[in-house]
Amino acid sequence: MPTLHIRNLPKKLYEQLILLAKSSGRSLTQEAIVQLEKGIEVSLSERIILKNKTLQKMLDKTGKEGLFNSDLAIKWIRKYRDMSLVIMMLCI
Repeated sequence: MPTLHIRNLPKKLYEQLILLAKSSGRSLTQEAIVQLEKGIEVSLSERIILKNKTLQKMLDKTGKEGLFNSDLAIKWIRKYRDMSLVIMMLCI
């Protein structure tokens, strides 16, 4: 299993992690993993929501113009291509 070492962790964050670990009956390592997983899930969810909002804006704009705006579609695809790959890789 891969190992992660974190240098220069702020003391306040370290102390908060210790308190969370004690209150949940986990080791410090287990609690760090749980918190990382939660943070990544939230981050991915926020990205998906942002992606959906952007798509909705694109669809709204397309509807107002009455025809498909290919330049807008190309910009959107380029902007979110890398994010989609990351999301797909994390879901596999």
